[in-house]
Amino acid sequence: MQIFIIILSILAGSLFPVQGAVNGVLREEVGNPFFSGSLSNLLGMIIMLVLAFATTSQFPLSAPETNTNNWYMWTGGIISALVVSANIVIPRYIGFSKFLAIYMVSQLVMSVLIDHFGLFGSNQQPISLNIVIGVLFLAIGIFFIVFK
Repeated sequence: MQIFIIILSILAGSLFPVQGAVNGVLREEVGNPFFSGSLSNLLGMIIMLVLAFATTSQFPLSAPETNTNNWYMWTGGIISALVVSANIVIPRYIGFSKFLAIYMVSQLVMSVLIDHFGLFGSNQQPISLNIVIGVLFLAIGIFFIVFK
């Protein structure tokens, strides 16, 4: 199971720049980055709904009862729109390698903080010296990519 998860993670990471590139082509065709992002997300929503219906026998027809302390659970769509928009717009100005280098180190730092503090309901996993060293090495590598 572990190797399957690693392969899926590699696939997801590899597809992120592809998504930005193909959304950039779509942007050129439709003339607007936000319209191309909307079209991309619409298709993604359709696929997610098909998967949701295919994998459950019950579908919530009303808003679920929620814990008011988890208000942030509704921000995923907003965050997705920002990430997709950035992936469409920013590489045009600085290139995919610089954008993704900055994006990766930002993801890693935020992931370490989420793990360390157990944010958003995640399992708390304290920062170790190995993690700090790994993040520093990655940040140094990113520096060389961005400021070549």
